[in-house]
Amino acid sequence: MTFIADEILRNREQRHDFIRPFVDQGHVALSLKANIPGADKRIFVAYVVVGYYEKLLADIGYAEKFRMEGADGPSIVYILKDIDASQLKAKMVHLEENASYGRLVDLDVHAEHLKSMNRLTPRKCLICGKDAFDCSRNQTHPINEVLAKVNEIALEDSVKLIVNAIDQAMAYELNLDPKFGLVTPFSMGSHTDMDYHTMLAAKQAITPYFAMMFRSGWETHSLSLLFKKAREIGLQAEEAMHQATGGVNCYKGLIFNLGLFCAATGFAFQKKRPMDDLFEIIKNMTSPLIHDFGKNIDTDGLKLYQETGIGGARMEAMRGMPTVQKISTTLNDFKDATLTKALVEAIVLSEDTVLAKRAKNPQTMAMVKAMFKTLDVHDKDQLEKMTSWCIAQSLSFGGAADILVSAIFYRLIDNLWHFLK
Repeated sequence: MTFIADEILRNREQRHDFIRPFVDQGHVALSLKANIPGADKRIFVAYVVVGYYEKLLADIGYAEKFRMEGADGPSIVYILKDIDASQLKAKMVHLEENASYGRLVDLDVHAEHLKSMNRLTPRKCLICGKDAFDCSRNQTHPINEVLAKVNEIALEDSVKLIVNAIDQAMAYELNLDPKFGLVTPFSMGSHTDMDYHTMLAAKQAITPYFAMMFRSGWETHSLSLLFKKAREIGLQAEEAMHQATGGVNCYKGLIFNLGLFCAATGFAFQKKRPMDDLFEIIKNMTSPLIHDFGKNIDTDGLKLYQETGIGGARMEAMRGMPTVQKISTTLNDFKDATLTKALVEAIVLSEDTVLAKRAKNPQTMAMVKAMFKTLDVHDKDQLEKMTSWCIAQSLSFGGAADILVSAIFYRLIDNLWHFLK
């Protein structure tokens, strides 16, 4: 233990020695690191916290940025010029007290004599609420208890961010109009059993289960066990959806797709893996699905596969969500034109079982996809005419819509955390 403590102190001294020349030149240094108690400063929570704040501080106006890692955990040093150190410190204290993971981050400002600028009010202990420095110095609380509290705070803050991303992703897709036979705020589209309010009720019912899948990913070390848990939670989500909608299936495909992303995100966090690894995680996690295709299971999706070879959401997942990965590159923003372009691309590229069932045969399905390939998403008249035609033909694209929601979710969380391979 003494050796580890010495290593941590040495790492901190090295960081200070690195900062010193910049401060001597009259610059201000901002040190970002996780506030993790105990000897192991490199637990995965530390990377979650630092990865989040690296994104949060992206527009702080730094001249240089240096990423470091050692016994004291991951850290980033920002060098800022021509800035008031006191004002910067006030902003950092505000983040520590109000932003996600704020209690788990140290944002130290170094200026003039190198020593970190003090807060006006001391931080409170995570366990008892008293002066954190005193509790730490006196070792008032068992380290296991403190670490459990750190994990609890990190998990709860992560869940809030994930749920917010889910809410945004589903709202972006649902509120898009016109939308080719899909439900919008102004149209039931090609559906007779659901409208905008039905979709909202379903959305509210299933969101807590996405949070459960993320928690499972955070806590489960085996991908095969995680997939089993995710499928069980998915069935619970379907039941909740049916209860909320009077038996209407609004989001069964999305429960599967987005549920996998939520579970994979939690798993990526605990394994310190970057966001672009989610696709590989999902591919590995869903490999057991290959057995579904050889079974005589009486589901619409598997019957369709046996008849046409269209694998739908299962095959998309087993391949590592290639359509989600492809259209996510289209989503540089979430304006209507951008979302419509991504949806059209999903319609063209995906094996949408909803389209396949409504088109009734592969020839019609191919014809529809060919029509969408030539569609100008910036031409409102074309979009409205295509939507009217899809409704007249009773066509809809639920699978493509699920892919769009998943791609939006992926882009949102990729914009929230930064992790290195």
